[in-house]
Amino acid sequence: MNTETDIETVSLVDLHLEAIRAAVKKPSPPTFKAGDIVRLKTWSPNMTVTGLNKDRTVVFTKWYDTTLHTFCTESFEIETIVLAQVK
Repeated sequence: MNTETDIETVSLVDLHLEAIRAAVKKPSPPTFKAGDIVRLKTWSPNMTVTGLNKDRTVVFTKWYDTTLHTFCTESFEIETIVLAQVK
């Protein structure tokens, strides 16, 4: 067994795997800050971001419900939220 060749092969495999991992790395989640106007990707009223959890995976929002005539608060997974295009 040629130890030098085995070490080179392992090193090349490690480099190749590292390149693959870098290529398929998950995109970073969107970033929001308090005061941003957002909505759900599917549909929702425009909501104001009131904060995020420590891991930045959940967005806390509030909006005015015109049917109930009151402010509502709710939290959503960050992947389900997009910035609203407010005119």
